[in-house]
Amino acid sequence: MTTVLDIGNCNADHFFITTMLKSNFDANVLRAHGADDALTTLEENEVDLIMINRLLDVDHSEGMDVFRKIKSNPKFESIPAMLITNFDDHQKAAMEEGAVQGFGKSALTSDSVVAVVKDALSSS
Repeated sequence: MTTVLDIGNCNADHFFITTMLKSNFDANVLRAHGADDALTTLEENEVDLIMINRLLDVDHSEGMDVFRKIKSNPKFESIPAMLITNFDDHQKAAMEEGAVQGFGKSALTSDSVVAVVKDALSSS
């Protein structure tokens, strides 16, 4: 079974992302709200894909800071990670730092999001 770690999404967005992942990939979806609980979750579970919200739900800090902290740990650097954002400039900046192509929540129900996630999972 595929396992995805969703970081920094509010309850509603987490629900919709989880629904999409379970219906298209039969995925187990784990949840974290920031870097510390994300790192703990990664230590305790084998994760195939990391999805990080552009702005974290709890404190509105930058999701890229969480991305950098995760990727700085050699144990987790090979796990594909994506930024969830509707802003192309943020998506491009994330990819320049090593993220895989992500998506915006406004497109969550589109076939293109399923394709993006499928591509990310195939890179794990």
